[in-house]
Formats: sequence, structure tokens, C-alpha cells
Amino acid sequence: MENTEIIPILKEFFQISGFRISIHDLEYNEIYAYPQSLSPFCNRIQQIDRIRQKCNEMDKAAFEKVEQTEKTFVYQCHCGLYEAVAPIYHFGVLSGYLMMGQVRSHSNSSRGCILKKLIPFMDDIDEATQYVDTIKSIDENLIYSYVTIMQLVAEHITRTNKINRCGNHLAPMLKQYINRNYNKTFSLSLLTQKFNCCNSTLMSCFKSEYHMTIIEYLHQVRLTQAEQMLTCSRKSVKEIAAACGFSGQNYFTRLFTKQYGISPIQYRTKKVKKD
Repeated sequence: MENTEIIPILKEFFQISGFRISIHDLEYNEIYAYPQSLSPFCNRIQQIDRIRQKCNEMDKAAFEKVEQTEKTFVYQCHCGLYEAVAPIYHFGVLSGYLMMGQVRSHSNSSRGCILKKLIPFMDDIDEATQYVDTIKSIDENLIYSYVTIMQLVAEHITRTNKINRCGNHLAPMLKQYINRNYNKTFSLSLLTQKFNCCNSTLMSCFKSEYHMTIIEYLHQVRLTQAEQMLTCSRKSVKEIAAACGFSGQNYFTRLFTKQYGISPIQYRTKKVKKD
């Protein structure tokens, strides 16, 4: 999606809500935002190393939470400001995150709590108070209404597949999809539909990035999961083969033996004796 298309959407949301809103890639880098600059309060506290580090840690944890749950996550940062992160997809695959924040609850207690947390890091109480008072305050009920609107924005971007993270990101997206769905039935035709590209593009892009074919990587992931299940569970070889997405026990045994040099049953027996 071009800058000229996405920025107006973010700008409209900001003008309605007062929340700064931004789009981040899979590595959590900010790629679009409105306003482009941080709020005066956040810009000031980002100059304090300990606070900036804590901010980065909390943002990363929020992105990871959304990646795991595939749901919008609302939280308060360590300074007490409200933040929310929603997932964005491209043809069904996670391609980025929509994030809004840098506001506080309208209550006086919210203002006091933020000020209390900030004072230990700033020698000048008047300066701390000045920056806390620049934070936009919103009624707490409205905050969650704006979260709902933000989700609708994320769903619109997802539905229209406007944040296209293919190109250089196609191989990592495909890898992520395999990691999450290795136990399901795979076919090239399914993948080409999922990622909206032809077989040759899909295969050459993946092999260029990871120096193995898609099928080789799929087998690698499935065999790694099977090896862990042989070690940590009491499931039968047949059950493990099915749980890891293999079409049958014999096919699984043949691939496993080729990879590890011994059969699944021999591998399990050897591990039990060693332990």
C-alpha cells in the first residue's frame, strides 16, 4: 500500500480519537505513522535510557502477544499510558501490526500515577508535571470504543490486502505459515492461492532465501516435531506421524530413518536408555 493511501486513513483515525496510530512490520519496525513524531511526553521520556529500554521491551511483548493469540491486545505501558496492538494479515498470513496509543485515562488518579512514576527519572518536578499535562486524556469508556474502531481499520486493511509484505518478505511469510501449519495438508496450489503468486515465484523465492525447497523445509519442521514427540510423549509412532502431518506411518518412518540414521522406534529406545 502506498504512503498516499495509508496515511490519510491513519490521519482520520487520529483526528477522531487523539491516539497516535502506526503500522509496524514483522520485525516490529514502524513503517507508517500519524502523526509521524511521538507525543511530547513520549518524545521526552524516550531520551531517558532506562525508560526507553522499558518502552521497547513492553512494545515487543505486546507484538509477541498479538502474534501468539492473533487477537487485539490492550494494555497500559509502564508509565500508565494506554496502548493497543491489532494484527494485520496479507492473504491470511500475518504481515504486520496496527498500533495505537500515547493517551491516558481522564481520571485525576491516572495523572497522579503517571507523574509519580516519572519523578524518579526527572530531577525537575515542574518539568515532569509540564510533560504529563501534555498527554491527551480520554474517558476510559471511550478508549475501548476507539480500540473497536482501530480493529475495524485493521480488518479493512486485512480484507483489502493492502499491506503487501510480499517481495522480500514472501519467503519469511511462507516459512512462518509452514511453522504454524506443518501438521496440515500441503500442496503448491494451496500455497499459490494463499500467497497470490505462481508456483515458480513461490519455489524460487523460498529456495533463494533458505537454500532448500519448500518440501524439504516442511519435512525438516515435521521431523523436528516428531523427534520431540518421540522423546517427550508416549504416543505411538502412528499417532506421531499423523500429528505431524505425515500421510502415513511408513512414509514417516522412511523419512525419519533417512534423517536420523535409525528408525523412530530405535530412536525412542535409544533416548530412553540414555536418559
